[in-house]
Amino acid sequence: MLAVAVDVWIAVPLLIVAGLVLVVLQARFGVDGRGVTIGFGPWGWPKVRVPLREIVSAAPTTVQIAQWGGWGYRLSFDGRGRGLITRGSSPAVRLELSSDRYLVATVRDPETVAALVNSLLDTARTP
Repeated sequence: MLAVAVDVWIAVPLLIVAGLVLVVLQARFGVDGRGVTIGFGPWGWPKVRVPLREIVSAAPTTVQIAQWGGWGYRLSFDGRGRGLITRGSSPAVRLELSSDRYLVATVRDPETVAALVNSLLDTARTP
């Protein structure tokens, strides 16, 4: 409010940054028979979808944000489709994907998430 009272040109960038922080800090991680969906922000948009057919395996891991250059959504620049979705240094799940790609996402209970994804993969592969 002080920024608006002082100068509107100070307030606008602050509001944009606050909105971006709100979007990045909220993420919903969902697993179902179709795959994994990660939605951002209060409305779950934008979304990252990983079809079950692209997932090779899942395993719990730990993310140290200093190794990735901070929190947020990261992609590799080597063209290998690697990514990270994180809100800080914390437990995470690592999804090994087809074509030597992977996705790491911080979650509250990575052991349960990894077990659920692997169970769905076993069920899908069983004739």
